Amino acid sequence: YYYGTQSSALYAGVVAAIDFIESIGLQNVTQRIHNLGGHFQNELLQLGEGKVEMVTPVEAKSRAGVIAFKLKNVAYDKFYQLASENKIRIRMVPENGLNLIRVSSHIYNNKTELDSLLELIKKHA
Repeated sequence: YYYGTQSSALYAGVVAAIDFIESIGLQNVTQRIHNLGGHFQNELLQLGEGKVEMVTPVEAKSRAGVIAFKLKNVAYDKFYQLASENKIRIRMVPENGLNLIRVSSHIYNNKTELDSLLELIKKHA
């Protein structure tokens, strides 16, 4: 019941992505995401409440690879620009006046990339 032009490349990409996840194992993917998110959040927390306000819950069972926070001494949009200038992609969350920064790590990220972002945060926080 499909009509119009279909994207065979899109379908092939979805199949390849599923094969990739299955070859690694979904539990391994989940564990890696959780570990990267935990590392990033723990490093942010070590900066102290005077520099960072953590929005994401800190208990391990309530977090994953998505970490949301505010920098106390740098506006979220200004830090977004700094990250962008350093070729680091983060997300600003201005919706509902939240005005925070969100970092999402996944299987394709590594600790070195997160540490580069942490160094930028430490330099400007």
